Amino acid sequence: MAAANSNKDTKVYASGFQVDGNVIYYYNSVINTNNISMISISPTPTNNSWIAAIIVAVIGLLIGGAIGITILIGAIIWIIAVAIHNNNRGEYLTISLNSGNTLYFHCRERDFLNQVINLMVECIKSGLGSYSVSFDKCVINTGKGKTGDIRIN
Repeated sequence: MAAANSNKDTKVYASGFQVDGNVIYYYNSVINTNNISMISISPTPTNNSWIAAIIVAVIGLLIGGAIGITILIGAIIWIIAVAIHNNNRGEYLTISLNSGNTLYFHCRERDFLNQVINLMVECIKSGLGSYSVSFDKCVINTGKGKTGDIRIN
């Protein structure tokens, strides 16, 4: 399902999309590839809440005692969780449309997103092509059976 905000950016929470000729389908939405002005890869924003966790840790040190140590331990766990999240955040396949809208499809594998872009460009050039993309599994199914599937692991 897609959620739009005021700056015309749409984060698409879809596990993938299907392409048939010059039409891209995802959920209840359709995009004509003639309306695409740019396809790129952009980074997922980092979580900067670790700064607040450091402030909480300092407060825990200042309070001292059992409560302060508990606050400090909580802040350390928070910092570790944010670091793990930032290391595994992935990238966006960014599709900018002629209307000014931008769609973002999330994937953890940059190499896979490069393959998706290359396939999209070839299909846009030819006006032909039928394939489906699964971002969560990092698989492109070209409809040619097992030998036509592209998988990144």
